Amino acid sequence: MQWQDLKLFEREAAVLQQLQHSRIPQYRDYFTVENQTPWFCLVQQYIPGASLKELLVRGQQFGEEFGRQIGMEVLAILNYLHELRPPVLHRDIKPSNLVLGEDGSVYLVDFGAVQGMPNAGVAPGGTFTVVGTYGYTPLEQFGGQAVAASDLYALGATLVHLLTGVAPADLPQADLRLQWRDRVSSRLSPQFVRWLTKLTEPALERRFSTATVALDALTSVPIKPNSNDTLSEVVGVPVRLCKSPTELIIEIPSPLELAFFYPVSNLFKNIGDVIVAPFAKLAGDYPELHPPSQTAIIVVFTVAILIFRLLPGLGIGLSILFRTIIVAAATSLYLLPLVLMLMLIFVIFGAVRGVDYLQTTRIHFNRSQFAISRSSFPAAHPIEEEQGEVSKIQDVKVEPSERYHNHWQIAISYKVKWTIFSRIKKIAFGEPLNQAQLQILVNEIKDWLK
Repeated sequence: MQWQDLKLFEREAAVLQQLQHSRIPQYRDYFTVENQTPWFCLVQQYIPGASLKELLVRGQQFGEEFGRQIGMEVLAILNYLHELRPPVLHRDIKPSNLVLGEDGSVYLVDFGAVQGMPNAGVAPGGTFTVVGTYGYTPLEQFGGQAVAASDLYALGATLVHLLTGVAPADLPQADLRLQWRDRVSSRLSPQFVRWLTKLTEPALERRFSTATVALDALTSVPIKPNSNDTLSEVVGVPVRLCKSPTELIIEIPSPLELAFFYPVSNLFKNIGDVIVAPFAKLAGDYPELHPPSQTAIIVVFTVAILIFRLLPGLGIGLSILFRTIIVAAATSLYLLPLVLMLMLIFVIFGAVRGVDYLQTTRIHFNRSQFAISRSSFPAAHPIEEEQGEVSKIQDVKVEPSERYHNHWQIAISYKVKWTIFSRIKKIAFGEPLNQAQLQILVNEIKDWLK
C-alpha cells in the first residue's frame, strides 16, 4: 500500500459522497479494516450488467448506432461532472469503467483517478503522479494538466476501441493521431468519422472543448446504420427489421402492399428471370467472367438483337427471342391496369367493412421504452400511437385477433399505473401476417428483450 493509493482512495470517497446522478453508482460508506495490513473498503451501489471490456473480450462487435448511444450517454454524465463547482474530472474513462446495465443504460464507474478541483499546475522541477490508462489518456494529462476535454479524448479512444476491436495502445499513430479510420470507414458515416476524429485530436485546441459542445455535434450527425442494422426483409414477406444492441425496429407493411405490391413485384421479377435465364446460362458457361447484372444482360442483348435485325442476312432465329421479350413486356403492361383495378376494389371493400387496408405499423423498442405507431396513406403523421416501459412487459405472444375474424395478432402485455394500483394493459398488431410469420417476429422480440 503506497501513500498515493490512500490519497486517491480518500479522494474517490470524498467526491462520490457529493455526486447525485442516476448513471453513477451511489456512494454508501467507506471504512478501514485493521489487520496485519490495513484494508480500505468503499461501499457503492451495485450495478447489474457487464462492462464494455467484458463484451469486447466475448468477441461482441459494435456498430455506429451503438457507438452513438454510448457517446451520448457518457457525454451526458460528463456534462454533469464538468459543470459541478468545482468541476469533477474522471481521468480514467475506458471500456472497463463503463458498465452496460441490465436496463440497457451505460454507467460510469471507478472514480479512483478522479480530480476534484482544477489542477493548479506543476511547478518547474516538481513531481506529479500520472493517473489514467495508456492509450486512453491524452498528452496534456500525461503532463499533469488534465482538463474537461481530457475526458472527451478518453471517451473518443474508448469508442475507437469498441468500433475497431483494437485497443488504442495497439493502433499505429501518425503525428500522435490514432490511425483507425481505415479499419471502420466503410461501416461508419463520414459525419460520424469526422466527429470521432475531432474527439480524439491530440492537440487540445483542436478537440471539442466541452461535453455540451461534443454532444450537440453528435446529435446533429445523421444516423447511418451498419450492415447488421439495416432494414431487411424477413418472414418471407417485406416486413422490415432493424436490430442493434440498443434498438429494435419492426415495420409491417399495409395489407394492400402485402396483397398486391409484393406478389406483383415478384411476378414481374419472375418474368424478367425467364427472359434473362438463357443469357445468364451463357455467362455461367465461362467461369472466368463475372456474371453481369440482369439489367446489363437485357440491355446488351436487346441492342445486339436490334442490330442483327437491322442487318440483312444476320440474326437468323433471333427474331423468336426478340418477340419473346416484346410479349413479356406487353404482358406486364396489360397486367398493370388489372392490378390497379383490383387494388381499388380491395380498398373500397375494406372501407365498407371498416378495415383500413392502407395502414402500416411501426414498432420501436429501446432499452427503456417501446412505442407502436400506425399510419395510413396519405396521412403524414401517425394516426394512432401507444407506448409503455420495456421493464414493465409481462408477455409477448401470438393469439387470435380481437379485431378481425380468422386473423392472428401479436399481443404485448405490460403493467401500467392506475391511480395507486397497477393493471395489465395489452396492445396488439400484425393482423396482415399469418400465424407462422407472427411467431417469427415474436421470437425476434423475445430474443432482443433478453
